[in-house]
Amino acid sequence: MKWSAAPHAIGRIRERFGIRGRDADVTAWVNQRMAVAQYVGTIPDDEGKMRRVYTSGTAVIFALVDGDCVISVRKAEVRQEWRANLEKVAERELRKLKRQSIAEERRLVALRSQMETELCEQRARSLSARSDAKRFACDARVNALTMRLTEVERDIIRVRRDVLKAAESYAAIS
Repeated sequence: MKWSAAPHAIGRIRERFGIRGRDADVTAWVNQRMAVAQYVGTIPDDEGKMRRVYTSGTAVIFALVDGDCVISVRKAEVRQEWRANLEKVAERELRKLKRQSIAEERRLVALRSQMETELCEQRARSLSARSDAKRFACDARVNALTMRLTEVERDIIRVRRDVLKAAESYAAIS
């Protein structure tokens, strides 16, 4: 669907979101936002008129009920009465993510230790092998284990960083 923007909406978008340029640029911004917007519902606006409401990122977008015209746009803000509830939900989700990441990290560390043990065994077999075929097979397995160990180390770091990112997001909310 192609959306149009009313003059009031164009002015509000320029004022609140800093979109400069021609009206067509602002309308393009509206269409980009509406392409990924989530429908909230049909609710009365400040004047009591029924409007379709969408959210997209930090934008709350008001549109005509029976058309494809955006009437107004606001920046989303967290109201004081909702802040405590959002903090509780975010804290619960952070605790859940921590538990999951600890379990995932333990699993990866156990896998890493098993692979390191096998790596040592393969290196010992390679050194004691009499035939070249056996030595090459052991060396190939050592190389494969080394590559997989590198991936496991990366996964451990990723899990730790995910917790850090979630903690930063929680700090931004509270």
